[in-house]
Amino acid sequence: MACPAQYNPADHFINLLSVEPGRVNACKQLIHSICDAFEESNLGKAVMKEVTANQRLQNHQNDFLSFREENDSPYKTTWGTQFQWVIWRSWLETIREQRLIQIRFLQVIRTFTWRGVTRSEGPRGEPGFGWYGDSGREKIDDCVLV
Repeated sequence: MACPAQYNPADHFINLLSVEPGRVNACKQLIHSICDAFEESNLGKAVMKEVTANQRLQNHQNDFLSFREENDSPYKTTWGTQFQWVIWRSWLETIREQRLIQIRFLQVIRTFTWRGVTRSEGPRGEPGFGWYGDSGREKIDDCVLV
């Protein structure tokens, strides 16, 4: 039953294990003998051992899933605990990256100062710097936000 030279092994095994019309009983008998020989081989026993281990693992996972359905929560902790740890991690990053936080703070101050100056009104109720018309305000806002 070895695969002939210069022949695709997948095609060989498909042809070997397929049932041909007109030879149904003979093909089924050949298939059963091949399967029995594989089960008795060392490789077949190793495969069966792994299948059994996987079935036990699957049963254990099914037990876990049924436990989870009883509790109705896929999380191990409450949202309050998760929120507490997110805040804690944020605080640690703030402590570690002080320069980055200073730069971000200055960017916020610069942005709000820019918006305050450009939105301020000049004398006689005219917009500051004369940049705003009816449609100019949206253009400046878009530029600042980008």
